[in-house]
Amino acid sequence: MIKSLKYKAKVQIDSCEYILVHRYPATGDTSNYEFHDIPPMPSLDNVDRPAPSVIFSTLASARRRVVLRELIKSGPSLTVTALSEKISDEHPDTDARRIFAQLHHSHLPKLEDSGMVTVEDDLVTLGNCIEVIEPYLVLAERYESMREK
Repeated sequence: MIKSLKYKAKVQIDSCEYILVHRYPATGDTSNYEFHDIPPMPSLDNVDRPAPSVIFSTLASARRRVVLRELIKSGPSLTVTALSEKISDEHPDTDARRIFAQLHHSHLPKLEDSGMVTVEDDLVTLGNCIEVIEPYLVLAERYESMREK
């Protein structure tokens, strides 16, 4: 029995990028092709924005992705206390005080070092590079939802 191999290529059609997946052996018809939409990646012409490696390492944590989503959804600024309460509401098995400590000691410093947020006293504010980060955030969320299935 012959195993089917996959070939992946990035294709641009009408200014939209797709991942083209072709399954071998090819029969000559287009039914072997699958198109998967991917979010557009930002240009690298502005060096003040975080590098892709920094974005990937920062978004590796689900908690940091939740923090960014809450800031996008609820407004550009939230207190650490409000943020930890919103997260604990979504995850009732975790304590808001424990989340506050994790945010304060681990996740917010990492987000601040990457330039995605600024933290002043108890106020967390979304950085101005969200248009660069959002495609990566969408990609990470898609991957996580696929893993859960």
